[in-house]
Amino acid sequence: MTKLEGEIGLARRGGFITFGEDLMYKLERKRVCLVLLSKDCGWRFERDVNAIIGQTVLIKVYFNQEQLGQLIGARPLNAIGITNPGLANKIQETLRKEGEANV
Repeated sequence: MTKLEGEIGLARRGGFITFGEDLMYKLERKRVCLVLLSKDCGWRFERDVNAIIGQTVLIKVYFNQEQLGQLIGARPLNAIGITNPGLANKIQETLRKEGEANV
């Protein structure tokens, strides 16, 4: 397990991961600190997320939808959101160090 997988797993166990309709709802209410987009998400989805994102940090990771879903034990996902600011910063740091994202 990589450090990134461990941090995302910690966020999942702590209940700080959101995805699907809940992600869009929380984005609109500014409750998401970090959004991780899959590398193969659709341009329309990315456009919609960018339209409502505001101050939230958006990172396109080098995982496909299936891998992103597997990180949190779910179906294939376009994006996941991290709602805890501390974990969001830690994940951003790890992504920068490991070079697994387009930051």
